[in-house]
Amino acid sequence: HPYLTNDEDIPFSMLLALSNRKEEDIIKEIEENYKLLSKKFSNKNDMQSLSNILAVSNIKSEEKVNKVFEIYDLLKQNKKKCGGFGIEFLAVLALIDKSSEDIVSEIIEVDEYLSHQKELKLWPFGKTSRLFFAYLLVAMTNIETNSIVNCSIMATTLSSIIAEDIATFLIIFDCSY
Repeated sequence: HPYLTNDEDIPFSMLLALSNRKEEDIIKEIEENYKLLSKKFSNKNDMQSLSNILAVSNIKSEEKVNKVFEIYDLLKQNKKKCGGFGIEFLAVLALIDKSSEDIVSEIIEVDEYLSHQKELKLWPFGKTSRLFFAYLLVAMTNIETNSIVNCSIMATTLSSIIAEDIATFLIIFDCSY
């Protein structure tokens, strides 16, 4: 979508372009994912990113989106903020072949472990960044090497780094005036 697509979406676009699927099928699925995601989420850019990531899998859209909702709700119930730079990982986590409960349980366990690491206490972004690392570690330990979902993890990570760099630049730019 021309108004929602930005630099963060380039890795996902490249990933989808490399798939063996027809362009029309990919676009149709992205739009279906977006429509389903709009039942719970309102941030259009987040929904666009989630839709793109979910499109890499051949699982039915309803199933993938429902799992995103389940993971989101479970994280929220456990007071694990899911937003900002980590929202795209909901889609990656939804593609893991485990129950939502097991995935969230692993995230909580990893986040708890990371919270006791003194090196991460120095990290300037605090709990949100630590949770981002927990998402990443859980995703990477549960996805087959060389799978399309593994490529999604890398694309999501790259996208998040781009977004974080842009945010940092804007803060620095804003503070300089």
